[in-house]
Amino acid sequence: MFVNQTKSGHDMSLVKLSLIILPFQRCFDIKGRSSRLEFWTFAIFVFVFSNAIYFTERALSLHPTYHGLGILSGVFALITFIPSLSVSIRRLHDRNKSGWWFLLVFLPVIGFIWLHVLFLLKGDQVANRFGDRPTL
Repeated sequence: MFVNQTKSGHDMSLVKLSLIILPFQRCFDIKGRSSRLEFWTFAIFVFVFSNAIYFTERALSLHPTYHGLGILSGVFALITFIPSLSVSIRRLHDRNKSGWWFLLVFLPVIGFIWLHVLFLLKGDQVANRFGDRPTL
């Protein structure tokens, strides 16, 4: 029988929901560390939800005729910008890298790729200069 639980017995659906909410709760906290699971759960949520808003705006003709953001897409981007930035910085901390490494995003192509490689790599298994290992 398949049970949707973690090894510690927590309901996995609640864990996934808390991983989406956690970056909003810690949006002004750039200290500490964030696990790969927290980062990628939030990143996938933002990607899926922003695309859903975009296509809904297009279907309802709410999207402007130029290639900019619609009002709902713009509001969602504003709401998720700070939490996305802070969870990215904390993810870099999990790799024992300074948050300044996030500026790699401004290097065309190679910076974006290298930054995503850093996000994909496993974090330090022990405490580092940014704090203890994340629990999730």
